[in-house]
Amino acid sequence: MSMLVDPAAAAPAPAPGAQSPPSRKQGLAATALAFEQLLVRQLAAQLARATEDDDEPGADAALVTNLVPDALAEGVAAAGGVGLASELQRALERSS
Repeated sequence: MSMLVDPAAAAPAPAPGAQSPPSRKQGLAATALAFEQLLVRQLAAQLARATEDDDEPGADAALVTNLVPDALAEGVAAAGGVGLASELQRALERSS
């Protein structure tokens, strides 16, 4: 009598709390979203610098220049992005 073993059942169970490595698709999605967030941060930083008042650089200007771009980029990413990440991910999937 031969016993068939399911390879998935025979594989060792992952350690408690261990995460499986991300799939290629998940990796591409994370990379695309990170790129989109970086782009939004850079655009917001440029906007903040363009609106600085050169005559009176003060604490308010420093706050806008330093904090608002990060907050805006994180907020846009948390809300699902601007659509660039999903398009970039699709393009990366097609090219590979």
